[in-house]
Amino acid sequence: MDEFDIIQNRISELIALLPSKGKRGAIEINESGGLSGYYVRRGFLKNRRFDLLGEELYSSPMVQELRRKCIDFADSSANQPYGPFYSVEIKFQDQNIEFEYFWMNDPELTPQNVKKHEHFGMPGFMFTRKFDRELIEASGDDEIYMSLYDVVYAAKRKKLHIHDDMVTWYAVYDMTTDVFNGGWDQYFRRVTDSWQVGEFSRLEMYRRVISAFERLGLENEKSLFEHLISLYAHVFDFVEEVRVSLELPKIEQQEESDALPELYEQLDTIQSKVTEAIRRNIDQYEVDFRAASDG
Repeated sequence: MDEFDIIQNRISELIALLPSKGKRGAIEINESGGLSGYYVRRGFLKNRRFDLLGEELYSSPMVQELRRKCIDFADSSANQPYGPFYSVEIKFQDQNIEFEYFWMNDPELTPQNVKKHEHFGMPGFMFTRKFDRELIEASGDDEIYMSLYDVVYAAKRKKLHIHDDMVTWYAVYDMTTDVFNGGWDQYFRRVTDSWQVGEFSRLEMYRRVISAFERLGLENEKSLFEHLISLYAHVFDFVEEVRVSLELPKIEQQEESDALPELYEQLDTIQSKVTEAIRRNIDQYEVDFRAASDG
């Protein structure tokens, strides 16, 4: 019996120890949308979450061990024949417990039959296998946009060349996701790309965002972004260096600017334009990561 089987048995034992009256629910372990680690969604007592069961049960050693074992389970699945799994559903009712696995290396896995994540959609690992028309046509707009992280990261890790446009679109992704996460101050405070996928300099990131706006016909957004660079040049010295390199005009220091909320309100439109460009040009952007080993 290997580690995977031992953990599976222990998870079954822990679920069996949970209060039995009307016990019904599920535990789902998923790849975290292409990011490191795994997302664990818990369901218990008619699919209520563990953390809604009350503090006494939630903080009990039994439930805490169950949570840890779910993560260990994902890690141990890598050594299975088609492992690792990208999702597993553990369904239980009273003492009946069933495990349903979805394997990353299933030879019959396709973009059409892959199990999509409840929140993230197309699993991120699919974009690091083969980025092509078949995958794009099976993906939603948000899934395609979020894949820019996965594609650029995979290219760096495997030392593969990808179309330069993809790095430009990633620069826009870098901006929009960082601003949605923490606002303009957070974005302009960084000295590399916010996710440090390619460790791109801020000068390169800003240049590419400006270029993307030009190519997408977003002249107003381009002007607003350039204005923000000049604005934040008063706050961060390296942004001032970038402003000079880009030959942008120097403006007076301002405590507030209408450009901040105005460009923020356009982020969804910007995202849609990038996704449209990827769909339109996917044949140029296609890349097969499967044959390349990690660098």
